[in-house]
Amino acid sequence: MPRLIDHREREKQIAAAVWRIVLADGVSAVSLRTVAAEAGLVVGSVRHIFPTKSDLLEFAMRLVHERAAERITPHLDDADAVLSTVEVIDELLPLDDERIVEIRVHLALTAEAPRHAQLAALADAAHDDIARLCRRLLRRLVDAGALTGEIAIDDEARYLQAVIDGVALHGSRGELSPTQQTSVLRTHLRRLGLPV
Repeated sequence: MPRLIDHREREKQIAAAVWRIVLADGVSAVSLRTVAAEAGLVVGSVRHIFPTKSDLLEFAMRLVHERAAERITPHLDDADAVLSTVEVIDELLPLDDERIVEIRVHLALTAEAPRHAQLAALADAAHDDIARLCRRLLRRLVDAGALTGEIAIDDEARYLQAVIDGVALHGSRGELSPTQQTSVLRTHLRRLGLPV
């Protein structure tokens, strides 16, 4: 009896191979052949799921975003708005090996966006999602009474996103330790008036 293949697991296996190649040799080294070899598959198996290099890159980036969303979602309904905000932000930072890999892959693929329209669209969507997330967190803090006074939510959301992006970049390059990353973000949140 032929063995059934879990297509979602096969997609993840192939995406993981793309990630390893991107991290080791750059996006230009990604091809159906190199990914098949890295994943321990024949080229036809990869081509069956991802017919082109663009398809490979698109799914690899999409998977980064899906994994981040899966980590963030459980924190959004936390009863404590302040704790929820801190937990959500921490999920966006490269505080462990898994998130370091994801952020490095995201940055490498984003750099390829000018040559790949779908990567550009995914990078823009991720940026917009984080902007909406920052606004949502700040609105929730205001509604919970954790932020008082005049708060320009759209402006503060842009500042928060810029801090998150900067910390994530420097953390992914090893320029900020996990402790330093969380310290920078908590300092920013304290400046907003949060008890963190």
